[in-house]
This record gives sequence, structure tokens and C-alpha cells, in this order.
Amino acid sequence: QANYIEGTVVPLRKPVLSDRERFDGWYDNSTMTGTPITEVTMTANKQVWCKIVNLEAYASYDSATTTFRMFTDEVGKYTNGQVIGTVTYYAGWEDELNVPWKSTSITWRPDVTTVRIDNVIHPVGMSDWFNGFTSLTQITGLWRINTSAVTHMTGVFRNCSSLSKHLDLSTWDTSRVEAYDQLFQGSAVTSLDLSSWTSTSADSADTLSNLQWSVLTLLHRSSFYKEQSDHSW
Repeated sequence: QANYIEGTVVPLRKPVLSDRERFDGWYDNSTMTGTPITEVTMTANKQVWCKIVNLEAYASYDSATTTFRMFTDEVGKYTNGQVIGTVTYYAGWEDELNVPWKSTSITWRPDVTTVRIDNVIHPVGMSDWFNGFTSLTQITGLWRINTSAVTHMTGVFRNCSSLSKHLDLSTWDTSRVEAYDQLFQGSAVTSLDLSSWTSTSADSADTLSNLQWSVLTLLHRSSFYKEQSDHSW
């Protein structure tokens, strides 16, 4: 609540939100319908309503564009396995160690050419997320994966045999990860930035194995790499 001189035009600013909220505008009615407003003119006491939508994480595969997406949208908008046109949606996976698209019954995995992480997500497990994406050549938004609660990273990029590029994973918090084994097995990754990685896992010795070390450059070598310095890659 604030006091204004009559006739003052007051701009309505976007509120501070969490990454699980979406601002859908200010309204001059309690049902928050009609056209959102961006300002009010003070001719009397004014009351406005802020529409904030709660979000949850989803994933989808579009067979028309061969694109796999991870994103957030309003709670309950999609259900697991729902198909709309050429897109199959997956829901309810963020709090699970095993995600539904890693099932052996999923036949589109070898067809994926692009992975996009469009919004911040908070998984607890990442095992085999992109395993078998043998045609994958482009991946964007890896920094949007908040890995602070992740305990398993087994085989995340396993068999990404066309992903011949640099991966910057320096934003990933690996402090709680218990299993890294075969994370890059069968991938074509050419360089990595693991500068923030740490490890207390016995499995971590297997993480950097099975890479094409003749062409791979490990950038900004981290304590994670140093812990593995006694191993012969």
C-alpha cells in the first residue's frame, strides 16, 4: 500500500518470481480476466490483482523436428505419454531417479538430432537421460539444469555417438552425485569443461573413460579430474 497524488500514473512492475512461477499480468478485477493492465491512474483508492501461475517440469519429443525439449509450463497442463500432433509429452519425472523416456520401449531415441533445455529444471536423477541419442548433434541450455540435488549421473551422454563437440558442464553442482559411471561411454565429445566438479564417488573413476582421448582436451581441470589422476585413461 502506498499514497499517491490524485492523477498520478503508477506503472505496475513485474514481481520477483521463483523459477517455478510465471507472471501472467496485472488485472483490475479479482477473476483476473480480460486484458492485463500495465499502469493505473490514481483517481481514488485502487486495487489490482497479480496473476502468477505455478509451473512444473515437462519433457517432449517432436517427431517432425526430431527435437527433444525439457521445459516448464503450468501445473497439470500435460500428462505422461500424452500425444498432441507430432509431439509426445512426459510429466512427473523431475522427482524420480528414472525418467520415462529411458524405457526400452521408446523407439524415437536414435532419431533425436537436437536437445533443448528451455527453462531451469531441478532433477534428482539424470541416469541415461540422453543414452541412445545416436543422431544428436546439437544441445543447448545445459546450464539450466540445476544439479544440486542429483545423486545419479550414470550414462547421461552414453552412446551420443554424433555429439562431436565441446560440452561446458562447469555449472553443474556434483557435490551429491553418488554414481557417474559410463557418463560419456560411446560419445563423440571432443572437449569438456568440468571446472566446478567434485566427487566422493567410487564410480567416478569410470566417468572419463571410453572417450576419444586422441582428440579430447579437458579444459579447466577440476578437483574431480585430479582425484582420478592415478588412473590411466
